[in-house]
Amino acid sequence: MEKELEVIQCQMMLEKCIDFPKLEIDPKPIAKFIVNNPGKVTFNLLYQEESGKLERDKTIREDLSSLVGYVLGRPTGKTVVILLKTITEQTLKAEGVEGDPTIGDLREIAKKIHPEAKPIDARVANWMWNTAPHYYLLKYLLGTKGVVIPDIDVLSSLEESDADGSPFINWNSSCGYWEYLDNQGGSGRINGCLPVFCYFEIEE
Repeated sequence: MEKELEVIQCQMMLEKCIDFPKLEIDPKPIAKFIVNNPGKVTFNLLYQEESGKLERDKTIREDLSSLVGYVLGRPTGKTVVILLKTITEQTLKAEGVEGDPTIGDLREIAKKIHPEAKPIDARVANWMWNTAPHYYLLKYLLGTKGVVIPDIDVLSSLEESDADGSPFINWNSSCGYWEYLDNQGGSGRINGCLPVFCYFEIEE
């Protein structure tokens, strides 16, 4: 009975922070996981120590300064890490990008976030959406530590074949329908489709 009350209280806290009805995600399993697994998440988090050593851990540490991202799975056939630092309007300004940013700009900025990073493509975006409840669990718990990461109800992606000079990027909005490859989105100017998530692959 005590656990059930904890779950209800946790669910209420979650619902204050995240619009689950809009996302069409049931917060109860997320609340149950939080209550039964204090300080843990369902993804492996990737931490990078000063030595460069990478460590995976499902625990949200007290010190999050070395947190790089989370391990999504293998949507590309290799292990994919989603970087929690995204390309935003502020990022573009800090990098001196003026006027309409291009896909080439995004690719260059991704490499500054991580040397092997690139902006997500439709395959990676689709997997991100398929794991949306896990992402929102991570988003909530990081938020309690003061680390804010974006919503993923709208995602932008680009493909290897997209031209560097193009100012347009693909985007998709869930509208409660969690499938990125449904062609329900469209194409728009990059500065209207931010933030852009980036990823890198680990050979295993």
